[in-house]
Amino acid sequence: MMGVEKLEAFKEVDIKEVDRTKLPNYNDLISELDNRKSNKMDVLLSRSDNPYVYEDMGYVVKSIFHPASSLSYIDCTKQLVAKKAGLA
Repeated sequence: MMGVEKLEAFKEVDIKEVDRTKLPNYNDLISELDNRKSNKMDVLLSRSDNPYVYEDMGYVVKSIFHPASSLSYIDCTKQLVAKKAGLA
């Protein structure tokens, strides 16, 4: 299990310094996270060195969790992609 200090440090990572070749792909994450039996944090930790960063459509995406939000980072990303595509 990853320590709290290490997870906190991952939040501060600059996406310009991330190795793109090691990032999980958004579509792969979605299919695995949609499986209701999967623990989301376990999936993220097993698929990436940094659970806050992934690749989507050629972009490096950094997730920021806010305790007051009722949306997951996947929901937020879906909304952003739909908005950029003119679907929302």
